[in-house]
Amino acid sequence: MNKRFGRIVALASLILVVLLVSGCASLGGKKAAQGPIKIGMMTVLTGPAASVGSEQRNWAKLAVDEFNKAGGVGGVQVELVDGDTEFDPAKSVLVGDRLAADSAVVGIVGPESSQNCAAVADAFEKAGLPYVSPSCTKADLSSKGYKTFFRVVPRDDVQAVSAAI
Repeated sequence: MNKRFGRIVALASLILVVLLVSGCASLGGKKAAQGPIKIGMMTVLTGPAASVGSEQRNWAKLAVDEFNKAGGVGGVQVELVDGDTEFDPAKSVLVGDRLAADSAVVGIVGPESSQNCAAVADAFEKAGLPYVSPSCTKADLSSKGYKTFFRVVPRDDVQAVSAAI
């Protein structure tokens, strides 16, 4: 993985952290617990694509560590909670359900693929759990009206036009 992509993951992590920590105590019906705010990290950590997910997690961890080292926002610290999707939509649903059930998790970085984003989209929408993907590019993820889905990369249909020019 190149450093540019890693920085995108770190940027997604920082954006989510800053938005969640500086926002209201309640977000989409989820209330932040006392103590550190938890940010979920859904990516592939085992199997053939684990090197990609490990780099994503490492960049996210770096962003959280730097945020905490700078004192957070108002002294509020952030804890990163890993979730291994194994690059499998069925596993993503299990990880997503676990993270959504934790009342201290106020947002997610990931998942790492369009099929995994699609697999958790309805559950995260229902839970009011925002998630920022560094790599979900499927165009229709934006057109389905999800209010909790965000991404920091262009959609496939926009990338194709840009690449052709």
